[in-house]
Amino acid sequence: MEVTVYNNNLGLVKDTRKVELPEGQGELRFMDVAASIKPVTVAVKSLNKPNGFSVLEQNYEYDLMSPAKLLDKYVAKRSR
Repeated sequence: MEVTVYNNNLGLVKDTRKVELPEGQGELRFMDVAASIKPVTVAVKSLNKPNGFSVLEQNYEYDLMSPAKLLDKYVAKRSR
C-alpha cells in the first residue's frame, strides 16, 4: 500500500490486493473503503491477466451502520 497525503483533507491511496476470482462473471466487494472516496478516481485492473478482466459496474454504498439501518436494509428481503 502507498499513501500520499496532500493539503485540504486530500490523499492518494494505491492498494494492491491478491484476489482469486472464478471464471466468468462474478461479484467482488471491498467493505473497507473510506466513505469520502471519489468514485471517478477508482481504477481496478488485473496485473496478471489485463486483457482477461473487465469491470462491468461499480457501486458505492455509504451507509453508516446502525441497528436501524441493518433492519431497514435486510428485514423482509430474500437472501440470494
